[in-house]
Formats: sequence, structure tokens, C-alpha cells
Amino acid sequence: MRYSFKNVKYFVPNVAESWLLTAIFLLVGSLGVVALVSVLYKAGLPTLPQSVIYLLSMVPVIWWILARGRRLSEQSGEYVAVDSPSFGPLGPVWTLILLLLVLISLSYVVEPLYSWIPMSDRMKELFEKTFGESGSLDLFLAASVLAPLCEEFLCRGTILRGLLCHTTPVKAILLSAFIFAFIHMNPWQSIPAFIVGCFIGWVYYRTHSFWACVFIHFANNTFSQIMGLLLPDAEVDDTFFSILPHTTYYILYGVLFAVTVVALYILNKKLTKKDEETVSFEVHTDSQE
Repeated sequence: MRYSFKNVKYFVPNVAESWLLTAIFLLVGSLGVVALVSVLYKAGLPTLPQSVIYLLSMVPVIWWILARGRRLSEQSGEYVAVDSPSFGPLGPVWTLILLLLVLISLSYVVEPLYSWIPMSDRMKELFEKTFGESGSLDLFLAASVLAPLCEEFLCRGTILRGLLCHTTPVKAILLSAFIFAFIHMNPWQSIPAFIVGCFIGWVYYRTHSFWACVFIHFANNTFSQIMGLLLPDAEVDDTFFSILPHTTYYILYGVLFAVTVVALYILNKKLTKKDEETVSFEVHTDSQE
């Protein structure tokens, strides 16, 4: 195949190329879909499902990555694997269990940061319209299937993987997390998205597992949808602090904060790279295979 996902490993973007990918997604993909939806609305045609809208917004940047990968594979043959997992002594099962614990507890712990940037009335109206007009299956497909696959492919499997070859791990993780938060184009969500992006980026750096990142993203988005189903009368910008009795909230906060710290400590200790299990983001060539 000319545009094969197998060729993505040859595209190792630097900082400038990472911002170019961000611009392609926002200026071509997202704005292109907005224009398409506007045309359909004015023509009186049915609204596209959210899953289709989301997928169409990702097509230009994914095409660009595949095209760059194909071109570079023909030129140099240098690559960095997208997925080359190493979970250390924990193994994949216990690693994923601990990652799930961190994700759920961290989501609760960072929730107060939502109050730093209030949700605008326009954004609130957009969220309510999106969730109100879309079916449960459509939302699940868009948020829990397509978003984890496409956004992790862009932000971790391509951008972070490339940045880890061009700059320090800390700078690479921070920049990729910033881009991850930025492409959501939602100030209210930006700070928590940045923190979650840092966590997923750290996991990718320590394990080089693309699918572990997809799992975390899937669990995060699915957890949010489950909470929406359990609390159907809650507003889109409601928080646990506004829903739970304050005593219960603070007790639960203390427990989940402790869970976050302990689980991260275990992961940090057990995912430490051994000489024989080094997670490598170095550039290789086809002749080394």
C-alpha cells in the first residue's frame, strides 16, 4: 500500500513539524468540517453523526503523516518504532491495572482545576447540543473509540515519538501535552487535558507502548460518559464538588490523592528501565532489522 500505517515509523517530526501537524489538524481538518457542517445546515440536510464529523476532522492530518512516512521510507529508511512495549517487572496486566487506578483517581484529584477557567455560555450550549442530539452509540464511537485511536496516533505515536528524538524527555512530554490540550480548543478543559496529556506522555516514554496510551485515553473518555449516564440531571460543567456533600467530597479526595501517589510511586519504581529492557527512542535503519 502506498499510504500504509507501517510507514509512520519513518516520520520522526521535530518541534517545527509537530506544530505544522497541529496547524493542519486545526486549520484544515477542524475548520474544513465546520465549513462542511455549515453548508449542510444551510441546505437543510441532516446533521452528520458526531463520529463522522470527528473522523473527517482527522483525515487531513492523518493523510499528511502517512504521506510523509511513505516519502521518508523511500529516501532514507531511518525509523523509530511507534509501538515497542516494555513493561519491566510489572508486566502488561499489572501495569494496565495501575494505570487505570491512577487515571480514575487523578481525574478526581485534578477536577478543581476546571474552576480556574469557567466554561463560557457558548461552549456550554455547544456541549449540551452535542450530547443532546447525538445517540449513545454515536458518542461512544466518537469519544471512546475514534478519539483515543486518532489523538494518540497524532499526539503520542507521532508527535511525542518524534520529539523524544529531538529534545529532552521533559520538554518532549510537556510540549506534546500542550499540543494535546490545545487541539481540544476548549479553555475550560485545557488544564486538566494538559495534566492527563503529561501522564499519558510519561507512560509512553517509560513503556514505548502506543496501545497503553490508547487504553488510558479510552478509559478516561468512557469514565466521563459513564458519569454522564449515572448523573443525567447534572450540567455539563458540574463537578463532584458541586454534586457531593462537602464532607464526603474531601474524604474521597484524600483517599484518591493517596491512591494516585502510591500507584505512581509503584509505576515509577517498577517501570524503571533495566539495561536489558531499555525503552529506545533512538533512530534505527532498515539494515539493522
